[in-house]
Amino acid sequence: MPDYHISENATAGIGICVLIVLIAIAVTIFILCGMKTKKYEFMEKEDIETVYGVSGMVKEKRDAYHSMYVTQLVIGIACCICSVIPLFGTLAVSESDFYMVSAVCMLLALVAIGTYFIVRSATKMNAMNQLLEEEDYTRQKKHENKKMSGPVTVYWLIATAIYLAWSFTTNDWDRTWIIWPVVGVLFPAFYAIVSGIRKKS
Repeated sequence: MPDYHISENATAGIGICVLIVLIAIAVTIFILCGMKTKKYEFMEKEDIETVYGVSGMVKEKRDAYHSMYVTQLVIGIACCICSVIPLFGTLAVSESDFYMVSAVCMLLALVAIGTYFIVRSATKMNAMNQLLEEEDYTRQKKHENKKMSGPVTVYWLIATAIYLAWSFTTNDWDRTWIIWPVVGVLFPAFYAIVSGIRKKS
């Protein structure tokens, strides 16, 4: 194993500094993107009417982009699935801390690459679907989402309250995170049940 003669405190300090810089960059990107796309948010909620010829042009562009969309989506998903290979491979051949940390870095890098391809492809496709009011952006689904906004907000607020109450009272922060995968899996069932009740009423 390489010996770089770096103290544990120095390593932790460098890591935290890099983490803070990356968070600052990410927050800046989120704010800038949010400001640019804010004026188009109505397309996700309101019915829209396009100028004559626009729908046909968008459909042509979507059809032309479809193969690229599928390719990027497959690459992104494959990267996320294969991201665990470096970690498991390292566990199989070595228990060295250096190689384990390197494997985790490779895992995160593959997840980042996969996420980039998934988000990039989905963003373009969703933008065209919004203009055409198709897939998840039909007028029926827009109206349904408006009605469901209240229950959905209550659901996630309750989940957050349970997480914080459980975490602060038990101080088991290393275990309480499990609530998020659970509420994430239960959310589609909650949405379907509430939506069905609203339709019947």
